[in-house]
Amino acid sequence: MNDWKTICKQLLYIPLWLILILTVFSAAALAVVFMKGWDTAPVAYAVYVVAFYTLTVLCIACIKTIPGYYKNVKGKLYANRYANRYLTDTSFKTHVSLYTSLAINLLYVATNAVSAVLYDTAWFGIFAVYYAIMATGGGIAIIVVTMAMYIIIRNTKEIKQIKEDQKLHG
Repeated sequence: MNDWKTICKQLLYIPLWLILILTVFSAAALAVVFMKGWDTAPVAYAVYVVAFYTLTVLCIACIKTIPGYYKNVKGKLYANRYANRYLTDTSFKTHVSLYTSLAINLLYVATNAVSAVLYDTAWFGIFAVYYAIMATGGGIAIIVVTMAMYIIIRNTKEIKQIKEDQKLHG
């Protein structure tokens, strides 16, 4: 029984340099198999087995290594006064998260508003209005609605002008 245990440990806990070599070989071999269309060829099954073994060994190495790094990083975060405040002060964490989310949403609103103007379409304008309302509860939406109305009115005037030109020339 101990012999099997020793053999399994030697097969599953291999050095990092060997894991790296196997990873590169497996990736290249899988790429060749799929590019050449050898999905069901006998050589493909050997490549699949090696790739499976490589993935298994890599996962075991990660499981063995990552918790130590996690504890180390977590300790360093708690040593930093700003990260410590973010991790321990729920009120501060809530404010930081809310303002970060607001900034991201407003950036998305601005992107849609600029796209509405650049591409001269109401589609992006409508998205900008919707996300402005959702992000700010209506505060910035007034500005975006005004811009969207400008685009719609301008498009309406242009459409009327085209129709009038068609009546005159048609």
